[in-house]
Amino acid sequence: MKKTPKILNAHAKKRAAERYHVDLNRDARQEIVRKIQHNEAEFVGKQSNNRSFWRVDHAGESLNVVYDKQRSTMCTVLPKEAREFQHGPDLKQAHEHNEFQKTRREITAELAEIWKDVE
Repeated sequence: MKKTPKILNAHAKKRAAERYHVDLNRDARQEIVRKIQHNEAEFVGKQSNNRSFWRVDHAGESLNVVYDKQRSTMCTVLPKEAREFQHGPDLKQAHEHNEFQKTRREITAELAEIWKDVE
C-alpha cells in the first residue's frame, strides 16, 4: 500500500491522540508542518534523505514528530521516550543544522538591512 499524505496524516493524528492525548485536526497538523518548514521547531536528526525528526511545540506540549519532506507532511508522532529523540549520535548533526539555520537568518537580516535603502 502506497503511503499517501492522507494515510500519513491519519496515522499521525491517531498516534498523537494515543501518545499525547492531543487532537491534531487539519489546522493543527498544517501549523506543525509550517513550523517544521520554517525552522520554528527543533531539528533532532535524520532518519533518511526524506524523513527527519523534529521536536515541535503544540498547545503547550512538546511533540516528537517524524516529517516526510517528499510529501510535505507528518508521518507519525513518536512517544516522549522514543530513543530517536534522546541525546545520542544525531545530537551533533542536530546542533550543526540549528547553527546553520541561525547563521542563515543572521545573514539574511544583515543583507536586508544593507539593501533596504537601495532603490
